[in-house]
Amino acid sequence: TYGAVPTTWELDNDPLDIMIMNVTESLVPGSLVEARIIGVMKFIDGGEVDDTIIAVLSSDKRSDHIQNVSDLGEHFEKETNK
Repeated sequence: TYGAVPTTWELDNDPLDIMIMNVTESLVPGSLVEARIIGVMKFIDGGEVDDTIIAVLSSDKRSDHIQNVSDLGEHFEKETNK
């Protein structure tokens, strides 16, 4: 699930992006959720560096074992390290 952190601003004058991993049920667009940050990734967007926070839902006990991005597994690492 992809979204933005409310009331934050990145250097590119956009809200800070957040990607919430391991979401098993759809979230309502515009909803607010509590998330636990497990890392950050830097992307290039329009020629500029754009940070994206990587997180899991705080309330999802199935994600308790995920403490950092490396805990997401080999597939995530392969897909994001190009």
